[in-house]
Amino acid sequence: MSGSTAIAVGETLPISLQIDDGNTGLFPQASLRDDTGASLGTIDLSHVAVGMYSGAAFSMPDTPWVSATYIVYTDAAHTTESTVYARSLDVFARDEAAGLTAQEVRDAMKLAPSAGAPAAESIDARTEDLDAAIAFLGSVIGSPVTHTPTSITVGGFVWSVSVIGSTVTLTRTA
Repeated sequence: MSGSTAIAVGETLPISLQIDDGNTGLFPQASLRDDTGASLGTIDLSHVAVGMYSGAAFSMPDTPWVSATYIVYTDAAHTTESTVYARSLDVFARDEAAGLTAQEVRDAMKLAPSAGAPAAESIDARTEDLDAAIAFLGSVIGSPVTHTPTSITVGGFVWSVSVIGSTVTLTRTA
């Protein structure tokens, strides 16, 4: 194999090597390293079928990437490296988006923490403040208020809305 694959933390890395000529009498190993170069271990690969060798399950750690360097040996003691089959490499990148729920995204962005109320200064908090202000405006005027993210209609008048930081500016457009 030789390439890069995105894998979620905790998922099994596909540690496998295909010998192109189908040789079944070899003893390949995969040397695993993390993004710092630290060894994560060595896995012996066993013949599965038609030159395909596969190793024991290894879970993706919480590290940016893991490399698997495949070395083919001609003996079971792994002392004689093959001069016929070159080393090959797979890189498994941590899949940053795998498994995130909508709530985890909202928590990470501090939009609506799981505990309940929106975080101060978050988009959700600002939206609640704007909704409250619009409702108050309607009660003062005594007329229904409708709004979109960029305009408010009240008492037959249309106002454009501009929000910069904590400042809301209304400009009458009709």
